[in-house]
Amino acid sequence: MPTVDVGHVYVTEAKDVATVTVDGARCPSEYVPIAVQSAEAGCSSENMLIADQLVEAEHVNETVDQYDEAENVNETVILTDGSRRGKIPAFSPNEWDEEIIGVGQQFQSGEAFRAALFKYAFAKRFNYKFIKNHNTQMSVVCAVKGCCWKLTAHSWKGSGPLRVKQFVDSHRHSKQDDIDWKPALNAKMILELVGKKIASSPNYSAKEIRKDIESKYNLNLPYHMVPVLEFMKAHQEMVAELLVSRKRDVASWKGPVGDKIELKIKENLCKSQYVVTRRLSESMYEFRLESSVGVVDLSSRTCTCLEWQMIGIPCEHACGVMQEANLDVNSCVETWYRKETQEAIYAEVMNALPPEDTASLDEVSDSRCCAPLDVSPACNTTNRKRIRRQPEPESMKRAFTCSDCNKKGHNRRSCEKRMKSWMLL
Repeated sequence: MPTVDVGHVYVTEAKDVATVTVDGARCPSEYVPIAVQSAEAGCSSENMLIADQLVEAEHVNETVDQYDEAENVNETVILTDGSRRGKIPAFSPNEWDEEIIGVGQQFQSGEAFRAALFKYAFAKRFNYKFIKNHNTQMSVVCAVKGCCWKLTAHSWKGSGPLRVKQFVDSHRHSKQDDIDWKPALNAKMILELVGKKIASSPNYSAKEIRKDIESKYNLNLPYHMVPVLEFMKAHQEMVAELLVSRKRDVASWKGPVGDKIELKIKENLCKSQYVVTRRLSESMYEFRLESSVGVVDLSSRTCTCLEWQMIGIPCEHACGVMQEANLDVNSCVETWYRKETQEAIYAEVMNALPPEDTASLDEVSDSRCCAPLDVSPACNTTNRKRIRRQPEPESMKRAFTCSDCNKKGHNRRSCEKRMKSWMLL
């Protein structure tokens, strides 16, 4: 098949053909565009336009034929104009097939072993799981249950490079397992795919990374934080509905407090019938209920049982005192339970703070800034020596006893009596 290069080099069979000069080079006339031939022959512009339309129609027919062929064989075809047509095949690089060769192969570190294993499994289209995942000992099996594929590597005496000791390179998979295969990707593995391009182009966006991985490796890479954003959006809608419903409930209150607070007050009023009270001062009352005795202070809104202080609703003792003093119990409820306070809470719409409200560096440049304290630790601040007590001796020495003279302070080897006896001999 004759080919045409961009450097104007034309190759054809050795036969007599008509030639045409194009851009100072001679080439066969059958490989020159019709418009160029027409121009060389002195054709009119109308004829040249018709010729160009014929060439375009012929190119479209060729493109459609190649695209139909690509759909049938499920392959990508690069057309004469450089465009791609057809479905993108699953990525299986030949150079990654040899990342793991066999027994005796060495890896400088555990990270190098994991990277090679990921590339090999990606090329062979299977998932794996670690039985042992240590920098000095690795044991990996296939993730499919019942598969016999296995890889074991460990270093010599816990140091040095990893060496492959066992490699069973055979799989027992069903067709469904091959169809359902999805690579186990994480941040480090994705960096192996696009790390070089990220280093060369710092403005490489996440959207471009996702598109490139999908087009080159046929992998649908989801955004990592999309579930979190969807959760926040759903939570925002739920909170908005809750605020609107609470606002409607507060507007429907007939009394100064809500229905639940009124029910609690009625229960305490029923229990206060058995409370016996006695006035001590203008705002202090003593109460008796069965065997318990306490004091209620209306001015400070306190009771000896501490229930009024904790929940903000008058307890049964306080309710009995208020009935004795002819006071309204609802007026002694804390302000956060009242209708006007609840209406003020849900009156305003809660909007997020816009980023424009945050202070810029120019605005705070003239203001006085407080530098952080210098709290760098001094050298050798830790006292490693134990502080002994005053009567405790610095060293606890064991008292020796001589086996010859039975005196303490020395042993048999340093005994003077024994040495004198040896000198006499």
